Amino acid sequence: MKDTFYFQHDFAAASDFKLQALMSEFSGIAYAVYFGTVELLHQESTHKLPLANYFYKALSNQLVIKDPELVEKIIRSCIDEYNLFEEEDGYFYSKRVNQNLTRREEIRKIRQEAGRK
Repeated sequence: MKDTFYFQHDFAAASDFKLQALMSEFSGIAYAVYFGTVELLHQESTHKLPLANYFYKALSNQLVIKDPELVEKIIRSCIDEYNLFEEEDGYFYSKRVNQNLTRREEIRKIRQEAGRK
């Protein structure tokens, strides 16, 4: 089951050196692929996505990018060159997304306790 909710988007993400380097290599499409992927990572119950052709095809279709191989190259660069994502057992994830989710859970617990009082 996918969970959907608000997550904080860094207001200066385009100024991040890693994202700038990624965009210098792949143009603005990289920005769309990166944040489209971040949104999906937040939604997935495991907060991981598969390193698989079907994922690249699905994401390219969702983002209206005609080349799934380009999407794969961008994701691989996010992992291998720019350390924006981490790879594990055929999947990838984002430490930043996991931090967001941990913080969200902490806030939920604080609010839940306040509501009980």
